[in-house]
Formats: sequence, structure tokens, C-alpha cells
Amino acid sequence: MNLKDISTSVPKKDHGGKVSGQLPYISDVKVENMVYGVLFRSPIAYGKIKSIQLPNLPEGYEAVGAEHIPGPNYVKIIKEDQPIFANEWVNYIGEPILMLVGDDLETIYSLLNEVKVEFEEHQAIYTLDDAIQQKSGAGVTMASYEFGESVDVISAVEQSAHQIIEEEYETGYQEHVYLEPQGMLAIYKDDEIEVQGSMQCLYYIKNALLSALACGDDEVRVVQSPTGGGFGGKEEFPSMMACHVAVAAKAVKKSVMLVFDRSEDMVVTTKRHPAKLKYRTALDKEGNILSLCVDIYLDGGANVGLSSVVLQRALINSAGVYKIPHFHAKGYVLKTNTVPNGAFRGFGAPQSFAGIESHMGHLSKLANIEPLEYKRKYLVKQGDPTITKGIFRDPILVGEMIEDLVNSSEYKKKKQEFQVFNQQSQRYKKGIGTSLFLHGCGFTGSGERDHIKATVKLFKSKDGKVSLKISNSDMGQGILTTLSKIVAKELDLPYE
Repeated sequence: MNLKDISTSVPKKDHGGKVSGQLPYISDVKVENMVYGVLFRSPIAYGKIKSIQLPNLPEGYEAVGAEHIPGPNYVKIIKEDQPIFANEWVNYIGEPILMLVGDDLETIYSLLNEVKVEFEEHQAIYTLDDAIQQKSGAGVTMASYEFGESVDVISAVEQSAHQIIEEEYETGYQEHVYLEPQGMLAIYKDDEIEVQGSMQCLYYIKNALLSALACGDDEVRVVQSPTGGGFGGKEEFPSMMACHVAVAAKAVKKSVMLVFDRSEDMVVTTKRHPAKLKYRTALDKEGNILSLCVDIYLDGGANVGLSSVVLQRALINSAGVYKIPHFHAKGYVLKTNTVPNGAFRGFGAPQSFAGIESHMGHLSKLANIEPLEYKRKYLVKQGDPTITKGIFRDPILVGEMIEDLVNSSEYKKKKQEFQVFNQQSQRYKKGIGTSLFLHGCGFTGSGERDHIKATVKLFKSKDGKVSLKISNSDMGQGILTTLSKIVAKELDLPYE
């Protein structure tokens, strides 16, 4: 197999010309002079490394650690706080300290059990609640943002309120459970390290490798293998794995494969951030909202990673689909000595939507108004200001969508039927409800849709085939198939 072609997601064809459905995921790949790597991980949550004692390694087996990193010992993302190999302090159970490499996995695992590390253990922060109590302490707050109406204005509004409602909501960890666990392969060449693997963001990895290897742009090549699911879990995390295999390949002058089994993957990879959301809302006598303040706390885990951007998105979406008068939002990413948390579909917004939708439902009960009707009073409209002082420029069809769904689902009729049923049944209960949310395609930038430009390059070879070069990654959305079909149609060529 030509390794240059390994990133193709076009299925193989068998000899009968039929699609066979075979796709070479990274764990299927075998290359010459390849060894396997396994990471030795911290068994404690927080402490100082005092000494590392390795067993006698058989010929062909080597240990790779921080001393082998040509560049700085951190994974280049946003903040320089995540070691490639921990060599001074460990900050969570499972943090990589070193890697053993060799050609037999069973032998490596056996040797791994003989590695002895002496720690000076320190008191760890295990929960978000613990971190909230200590957030004024050094290093606990990793990021914070605040916007909205001034505190003085909010205080004045609250003084004239009929009622102040305070509520807290919590959301927990969530695991991506992509079908293919994390995997990475560094192919050693004299003049280049080529890293292939299951990934979402190739340029994150390229930048991380340039930093870790302290090398030139043409000394590193990154190729996305067919990727069996990502959902955010293969956004920033693979940068660390790529550094592990690339540093190891350069140290041992062999190609190095690192693939997690399911249990390791679930223990040490990033999760959705646990969150605590605190609401303080002022109401008038009729239950109308006069002001609303929300404080959002995210558990960043041991390293900040992309957490600051996740917090931005959680705050930008903190008012949901509603135009709330006198709105104020404040948020924190707090450090705990647990596995770092990171990207996950929605990127902080689902935590906010869960909180604001629950809170609006409770406020509707206080106002004695049916929840959906109460929410409809506050829906944003085209031309309304956003909570960050922008403008909703495009048509907003939520009102019409709600009307269609209410009618097609017989929402009101079912609510009445369920109410009667629940009064008569002591054991079983039935319910129907609504939850509203938005999705901002502009992410947290300055409106990418207005300024992103793309250059499409087509190359025709002598045999009549056309090559299309793009810098997108295919995570299952079918980009390689779809764009090939577009080109085939426009050029009037067979898809093949």
C-alpha cells in the first residue's frame, strides 16, 4: 500500500468491481521498521516526581521521555501548560510520564509494570465544587470572562423587583465514545517525520510538532487517516499523541505506533466540561423578567487546553434564544487535578442551554403561564441586539417553527390528556415538553462566514484523472466523496 494514499476515504473495490467497505484505519497500518509504544502514566492526582527507575530493557526496547524532546516540553495549543511528558509535577491520574517502545506489546506491558516512580504527593482538587471554593487561590482560575449590563444597573433593577429567584444547575462529564479509539503513527525518515492518525485538526498537530521537534516546516508531514468518529474528542487531544510518537520516532530512529484500547481511551482523553450554572433573576408581580444574572463555572481539568474558548461559547449562548432585559453573564474555567476537558459537539453551549431552558421553565410556573407560551414572550427577533451587543441580522424563524410543531405534534391536546392521566395514575406519569436552542455557525470568531475565502486547485494528469487539493479533514461528513462528485459533475467526468 502506498502510504501517501492512506488518507483516502474512498472504499476499496474487490475484484468483482463491487464496493467492499474496507477502509484502512490507523491500527490497520503496518510499515517497515515499526515498533509499538505504550505510555507510563501517573498513578496519583497531584505531586512532584522525585525519581524514575527503569527496569533492565531487552535489546530493541527503549524508554522515551522529556529528555528526548528537541523543543520545549509542552503541547502547543493556546497556553503552554500541558507537558508532553511530565518530568517535574504530575497534575492528574493518567498523565503521561514516559513511553516504552519495542516490537512486542505484551513485553512492553510487562516492562511497564516494573517502572518505579517515587512521588512527593500533594493535596489535589478533585471536584468543581472544591475548585469554586478555592477559585481565588493561585492557579485555580485558568480563564474568566464577563459582559452585559453593569452591576450597578442590575442592583437598581433588583431593588424594584417583586421577587428574586436564585437557582443552580449542574451538568456532568460526557464521553465521546467514537467507534475508533485514538491512534497515531509516526513514520521515521532521515529528512522528515510523517505523522498519520485519527484526527480532526491537522494544523493543530502540525504546529504542535513544529514546536516539540524544533524543526522546519518541511521536516514534518501530517496525514489524516480515515477517522472513525471524533465529535470534538479528536480535536485537540491528538496533538499530544502526535508529539509522543514523533519524539519517540526521532529518538529511536524507527516508526512508532501508539493506539489506545477502549479502557485507556475512556480514562485519559478529554471529556465534555462539567458545569455549574448559577442564576439570579428579578421578577415583577406578573412574573415578567426584569433582569437576569448568570455565573458559569466549567471544570477545565488539569490543563486549560481549549477550555477558554469553550467558556466563551458557553457565555455567548447563556441567554439561549431569548431577549432578556438587563442581562449579565460571568464565567470561569477552574483547574482540578482530573483529566483535562476539551472540545465536544456544541463546545460549551449545551451546558448553557440545559441551564437556561430549565430556569425558564421554572420561571413560567411562578408566573402561572404555560412554559412554551412563557418562552415565546422572550424569543429574539431579526434586528434585536445580541447579549454581546451584536445584531441578529438574519431572519429568525423560531416562532413559525414552534407553531408548525405545536400543530403537527398536537402539543396542547397531549398536555391536557397527560394531565388527566397523571391525576388518575399514582404509579405512572406522562409528560411532553419543549426545549429551544440556537446554533451559531460563526463559532466564537468575528463572523467567519463574511471573510473566509477558499482557493480550489484542480490538477489534471496525462491519464485524464483530476486531482482536487483541499485542506479540510473528513470526519465522517463525506467531504472527499461529496467534493469528488461536484468536480465530476462540473467537468462531466465519471466519478471514478
